[in-house]
Amino acid sequence: MFPLTLTEDGTIRVTGSQVALESVVYQYQQGNTAEAILESFPSVKLPDIHAVISCYLNHRDQVDEYPHDQQKRRTRLAKASSPIPHIKPDSVNCIPGSSLAWVHSIEL
Repeated sequence: MFPLTLTEDGTIRVTGSQVALESVVYQYQQGNTAEAILESFPSVKLPDIHAVISCYLNHRDQVDEYPHDQQKRRTRLAKASSPIPHIKPDSVNCIPGSSLAWVHSIEL
């Protein structure tokens, strides 16, 4: 099982923690090693950080687009003045050659 979970509010977090996908990716983009990222997020296991980095490297376009998609979704929901729709929490798959599950789970 890949160590990412899609929460009800549409946020992707490292499974078993409150650490968001984009937090790990941001630190990696800033040049931090997995070990340095672990120092910032001690609730996350080192193998999970390596797996998140691997997912990012294999699906860079989709992962880079995720924060922008989330912001668009929040803006659209705010304009519609409707409650956030229920998104079924799900484990996020990161299988080389396939798209991330959240691309299909979040309707933009």
